[in-house]
Amino acid sequence: MEYVFGKLVTEEAGEKGKVLANDEEFLKGLEEIKAMYMGGDAQNLALCHGDFHPGSIMASKNGERVVAIDPEFVVYSAPGVDLGSLLSGVVLAAAHHKGGGGEAGAGAREKKMLGVFVAELLGGYRKSR
Repeated sequence: MEYVFGKLVTEEAGEKGKVLANDEEFLKGLEEIKAMYMGGDAQNLALCHGDFHPGSIMASKNGERVVAIDPEFVVYSAPGVDLGSLLSGVVLAAAHHKGGGGEAGAGAREKKMLGVFVAELLGGYRKSR
């Protein structure tokens, strides 16, 4: 679990990780989220993918079928682990595209797309609970 919540601020995350590692507000929020997931009791565990990121999701061209692939790191853990891992991958991708842009207004477009993605993902997550 430490790796999942620390991955964003390590050298492995590259230059973006260094920026996040120096952002006190981000680190405080990360610790709060980590405490919520780590503080759960044994009754609040679920079977989780364990390495869930945007590349772990495959969808048919028409969008009718969506599957998770590469389940070799499956763990019995807090239910939010996969959701948090997926969201961190999406947020880092949006930050990467915003920083490498070149087009005027690209940051606003990425922010809007990220908001739509998160809203759709969380909506589906809530419906499936």
